[in-house]
Amino acid sequence: MKTIQSCRVRHSGRVAVRAERKPGRAWRTAAVAATLGCAAVSAHAESFFSIEAGLGASRAIRAGDMQYFDEGLPHKTPVDSFAARAGIAVNLIDAPVRSWVPGMRLHLTYSYWGKLNWTATVAQDSGNFPQGNGGYSAATKSCIDNNCGQMRTFNSSGVTHSISLAAEAFWNLGNDWEVGLSAGPAIYFGPWRSTYIANEDGVFGPAGSAEQVSHRIVPHLGAVAGFSVSKGAFSLGYSYLYAPPHFAGTGDDVPSGIKGAHMVYLGYRF
Repeated sequence: MKTIQSCRVRHSGRVAVRAERKPGRAWRTAAVAATLGCAAVSAHAESFFSIEAGLGASRAIRAGDMQYFDEGLPHKTPVDSFAARAGIAVNLIDAPVRSWVPGMRLHLTYSYWGKLNWTATVAQDSGNFPQGNGGYSAATKSCIDNNCGQMRTFNSSGVTHSISLAAEAFWNLGNDWEVGLSAGPAIYFGPWRSTYIANEDGVFGPAGSAEQVSHRIVPHLGAVAGFSVSKGAFSLGYSYLYAPPHFAGTGDDVPSGIKGAHMVYLGYRF
């Protein structure tokens, strides 16, 4: 009887111990489930929305001859500059791995296309000579009858900014490699300043006379297009900005000296 009673006591003790462990196991199970759930939600949020930034170099596209410089006369009009971009990306459709079917993203991006500083020796326009016997000719890249009229020095500078909304079709090549093509509208700003200094006496005043003109900070509608190759969070990309020159509609306003720009950048997605 004692042995049986002893067995019952030991058996009862084991049951009590198990009963005490059940709540602990339940809590651990709930905690693991919650952690996995949060991780899944976090991963989904990260794949849907991300922040991206990049640094690179840009090359502006000049508006053309007789736009702050005469191509046939001495001028220094560099077009290369530092560039940067930053924005957000939203994944709308995931891309199947190794498939011709693309995914889709939207990019809201601010881009800095660089700053330019130009200096040029500029002749009078041929339109200032009603008899057609002088002034600079864009057709011949020289002054008609070697008569340039009053020569001036143009010192010009400008920067270009844009805010764009581009749609990107991208393909998942596997092993974290992607390629993408993008395009969309852009609002761009191209503030521009120029000072015209007379090199000699003439119709624009005595030597040393200065006239200042500018293109004010006014938004204009343009477009962007580009492509990128990425590996994980890193990317190498190219972007093009279409930014035709405009007048702001004021008396002392002049258009920007460029009509677009190219950008090559190294990017990172956070």
